[in-house]
Amino acid sequence: MSHAYIVSGGLAKTLAMSAVCAAQSGASGAGNASSVSNASASGAGGASGAFAAPCGVCKHCVKVTRGVHPDVKAVSAESGKREITVDQIRLLKRDIIVLPNEAERKVYIINDADLMNKSAQNALLQMLEEPPSHAVFILETDNPAALYPTVRSRCVAVRPRPDAGANIKAKRPVTAEKMAEELFTALEKGNSSLISLMFRLEKLEKDAFAVFLSSARAQAAARLRGYARNASGLQPELQSGLQSGLQPGLQPELQPELQSGLQPGLQPELQPGLQPELLANAERVLFKAGEMLDLNVSTGHLSGMICASLIKVES
Repeated sequence: MSHAYIVSGGLAKTLAMSAVCAAQSGASGAGNASSVSNASASGAGGASGAFAAPCGVCKHCVKVTRGVHPDVKAVSAESGKREITVDQIRLLKRDIIVLPNEAERKVYIINDADLMNKSAQNALLQMLEEPPSHAVFILETDNPAALYPTVRSRCVAVRPRPDAGANIKAKRPVTAEKMAEELFTALEKGNSSLISLMFRLEKLEKDAFAVFLSSARAQAAARLRGYARNASGLQPELQSGLQSGLQPGLQPELQPELQSGLQPGLQPELQPGLQPELLANAERVLFKAGEMLDLNVSTGHLSGMICASLIKVES
């Protein structure tokens, strides 16, 4: 990863996430730059400046998304002023000598970098010429020509692909929602698949885990709703499975639909996928996990609880 970038198109936060992302920790940064296309890097020592897309779910990525990461700082023109002053850049110079607090790098985003006055650009240039190894500067601007050539020559210019913004913005919830889909696939495949998924779930941060739980509950509810809507009735042996789900934890709006479907006559083999008693149990377990997550129970503990509650006992 390069020590300085010039970006546009709202890419600054994505690049900041990549710089501190736990998944990229210790990497050279020349991984799969799936979300950006790199421009030429004149005056940057020949480095490509390529960077890998952030994972979107580690604690660093989540904190950057929420704007609370202690190692990611942003500078903008002060309210009522039309330029970024040298005093603002000098504050960065004082901060840059301090080692990162949580991540391996410290990231400094200069919003609307073209608003830096001459003195500010000169002060920044001094840091770009001899930057600490832990520092990454991101100059966000739609008018890079307003920057000194000497500043531009020490930065890698990157631009997003046409679809990059939407893809990156959706990355974290899509990842968690994908895991929610995998939960039901794992339940169909058996214990080994379920255990494998749980090992991955325990690595999620709290926010991402909450997305997983919400999505998984919604999918369990949708599958149960499908039983009620598609059935003219259910065999008696399936009634107990659905009735067991009509308790606190099951989404309330499903209960009338499921109750109306408790009629004899439908053959189990006509219902695809997981059986209703397993889905109802999964929905209850996920609901309980959500309550425990709100009490700050760790995702590792919750993953184990979900797995233990849903695993099939071999006869």
